[in-house]
Amino acid sequence: VKNVMSNKLAFGCGVFSFLLLVSIILFGSSFKVLEPLEVGLDYNKNWFNVDQTRLYGPGRYLIGLGHGFLRFPVNHQVIRFQGEEMSDDADGSLIKVRSSDGLQVSVSCSFTYVLPRTAADLYRLYMEFQDEHRKFIAAIARDEIRNAAAEFQASQFYTNRRDIATAMAEILNTTMFTRWSVHIDSFQLLNFDLPETYLAAIEATEVWKQAFEEAYHEQSLLNHRIETEEQSNVKRGQREIILRRTSGEVSLIEQMGIADALEYQITALANSTAITKELMFDHLRQVPVQLANGTTVMQWEQYDRKDLLAFLWVQSIRTHSHPRVVVDTEIPDALVV
Repeated sequence: VKNVMSNKLAFGCGVFSFLLLVSIILFGSSFKVLEPLEVGLDYNKNWFNVDQTRLYGPGRYLIGLGHGFLRFPVNHQVIRFQGEEMSDDADGSLIKVRSSDGLQVSVSCSFTYVLPRTAADLYRLYMEFQDEHRKFIAAIARDEIRNAAAEFQASQFYTNRRDIATAMAEILNTTMFTRWSVHIDSFQLLNFDLPETYLAAIEATEVWKQAFEEAYHEQSLLNHRIETEEQSNVKRGQREIILRRTSGEVSLIEQMGIADALEYQITALANSTAITKELMFDHLRQVPVQLANGTTVMQWEQYDRKDLLAFLWVQSIRTHSHPRVVVDTEIPDALVV
């Protein structure tokens, strides 16, 4: 009986240990972990459905047995098209595009994109592309880049590179965001290859355009210089005319002023001299003068007043410092013939 009891106890302990181990394994399997740069949707493998109501962020979650996460990156994803063939660091080879004038151009480019951040948008993206959304985004981008390049001529790849890159980024972002809420964060047109003969023709045309612009610029400078010199000559001539006119007016004013001043000066001198002579006459009347023949006469009897005033008028004209000025003064009666 003891042996039977011991065997049952050993069997029971073994079963319990087995169940405990299985329970631990199953419980541990119910936890799922999302990395720091991941978000996920709960995928029920038992019923093959996806929980569209909750988006899980980075961390450890108890979501149950038979459940897992549909994982999506939250950081910026880079897609490159470069090289003749696909490589480990590129998602595709060079994109062969056709310009609006029918020339084939090989385009090398890259862009970054960010996946949507809502459970509904990620679920829609998963239902359309499954786990290969990166591959399909690259394929769609290749088609949209071809469509954008078809709006430009081949020469514009050489002259308007920035406009072409902007057009490619806009059409790519519009398509991705409208259909799947994928945001194109940046786009770079890395390089492009044109046929060598066409590139040589473009370079020759650009050289000719530069030479034409230089010649046009030199012609503009020459025309501006000529206009400036003509304006300077006109202004110089006007300035000389104004200076001469001003100098003549000033000279006329000076001469008129001198004439008026001289007239006033002579008149004043004559008046003052006349007054002085009158006083002198009065004085000479009181002093007799004896002549050589012994006759005694008065001084005023030898020279009268008009003779003295005429003498002073002539003396003032002769001693004046501006002999070229004609003064309109009254001539003494003694000098009038």
